[in-house]
Amino acid sequence: MPKLAIERARRADAPATGRAGLGRGLAALAMPWHGLARALARLQRRRQQRHEQQLLDPHALRDLGLDRSELGSYDAEAAGAVDCTRRRVFNVEVG
Repeated sequence: MPKLAIERARRADAPATGRAGLGRGLAALAMPWHGLARALARLQRRRQQRHEQQLLDPHALRDLGLDRSELGSYDAEAAGAVDCTRRRVFNVEVG
């Protein structure tokens, strides 16, 4: 193993001390909160999409090939919560 790789491995195993160690420690504490923030943003986006779908009139829904009763299952398929049964649904949200 090259000397530089050994030094990096040793630093990675070192306890979090000093300014750099404090940054790593804070980053480790923030990771769960970052995931929670992303989940809340995704939930808010889906809620906004459902609200906008409810504003569609029956003619617009028919143009899309949907009925109002299908909106819930369409949302579930688009979110990846259930298997897709429609050809026109695909999960575009990655991550």
